Amino acid sequence: MRKASLRHVSTVAVLMIVVLVATTLSGCQSTGLPVSVGSHTVNDTFVDVNGLKQAPSKVTLSYPTQKAGYNGLQYANVPSSLDGILYAMSQEAEDNYEVRTTAWDQMTGKKIWSIVGYGVDDQWSAYDTDSIYTGDVCLDRATGSVKWSSAFPDSKTVFRNMCSTILPDTSKSNPIANRLYAVEAAGQNIENLNQYGAQIVVPNVESYSGIYVWDASNGKLIDYIKYPTLSAHLPLASLLYDDGTIYADLCVGTPQDKSIVTASDGADAVYTDVVAIDTKTLEVTPIRSLAGSPEKLIEQDDRLILLLSSGNANTELKKSIVVLPLDSQQDTNLQQSKLVSTAFSDGTYWYSIAVDNNRVYAANDTGTLVALRLPSLTVVWKRQFAKDDGTKQYYFPSPRLVATRDVLYAYATGGLVFGTDPATGKELWTTNITKVVTPLTNPDNLWLFRAIDNGFLVVMSDEVASICQ
Repeated sequence: MRKASLRHVSTVAVLMIVVLVATTLSGCQSTGLPVSVGSHTVNDTFVDVNGLKQAPSKVTLSYPTQKAGYNGLQYANVPSSLDGILYAMSQEAEDNYEVRTTAWDQMTGKKIWSIVGYGVDDQWSAYDTDSIYTGDVCLDRATGSVKWSSAFPDSKTVFRNMCSTILPDTSKSNPIANRLYAVEAAGQNIENLNQYGAQIVVPNVESYSGIYVWDASNGKLIDYIKYPTLSAHLPLASLLYDDGTIYADLCVGTPQDKSIVTASDGADAVYTDVVAIDTKTLEVTPIRSLAGSPEKLIEQDDRLILLLSSGNANTELKKSIVVLPLDSQQDTNLQQSKLVSTAFSDGTYWYSIAVDNNRVYAANDTGTLVALRLPSLTVVWKRQFAKDDGTKQYYFPSPRLVATRDVLYAYATGGLVFGTDPATGKELWTTNITKVVTPLTNPDNLWLFRAIDNGFLVVMSDEVASICQ
């Protein structure tokens, strides 16, 4: 068997697990130059549209979806978005726990279908041209009907916790998935009891942890790649598919490169194994082991960019941004010496990143926005986009970033939206979206932001979708 290739990944994977309305493409080359499609790009933080150069002043389309919420709550859970479709979930009645999911065309407001019994969450669901994959169920994209459901044959004895989104192996040339992948961490099924009421213990249960592979057409389990060191902490792992190679950031208790382990890490320390997986042979090639847990992995122009969290209850929690080159002419072992990373020691805590061809953008919990040049990660510009007014309504709990061709958006709870020139950091505009659309009523101030051409779509907690321009 050959090792997973890190060379000449030729086809751009257009399927992203969390999709920002448009097809994911690489960012702008530089100010004033046209955007080009990167040959190596699996990046859901960039949307290939023109940004909004002036503050939104009107709603060009608005439509109701449905009242959501669970267990009698009178406010909405924010709907999910996959490939231009909004999925709103609600409880059928206050006296039962059945979930109704309704699909809406987010650009027209047309109801596509409504079903009872299954939910669609954009953090855990994926799609191809024909299907939606959510949990262990495959739904028809056109009707919402169930195509198949799947279960592990030993689920009565082994409990598995899915710790990644589902990954279909789609690309521009292959829009219908053949296989599905997901990271699963295994443990003892505490409900598995013998005739005396004692738990039946499965020996070496950690050997069931790994990357599982299913047939996308029928949900049958094909194989799995054992990865027994997967951490019980289970942060969400990223899986990036690019023409026969999967890149993954796996949170582990014991790293493949044990030289990075130090006595000061402690017994509860976690590490990240960044690996490449050949989908034909299912062979795993280590790329790098790092101290800390993964939070976001992006492939952009022959590089992997990783947001990494390190520290524990006894130390200060820090965030690092790591760049790993995928040099087609470089041996994997030599890449270890070319690692570039940066951590900020000025008290900032980076919540989210966005990436284009030239820069990494990061936003922190105090409303600071910074741009870092690729691949050196030197600071290009830094500015404040939100201030603490005592209520933390603008940036708490986390600001988010979306990059477009010519505008970088920062948005946060409370309704703050900020537009800036990604090359210079110059503020283009800033506004509270409640000046344009219906004010927030959700006590958590949650809302959904999706970039579209020359504007963006907002879903507030009153279940109304609005396109702001």
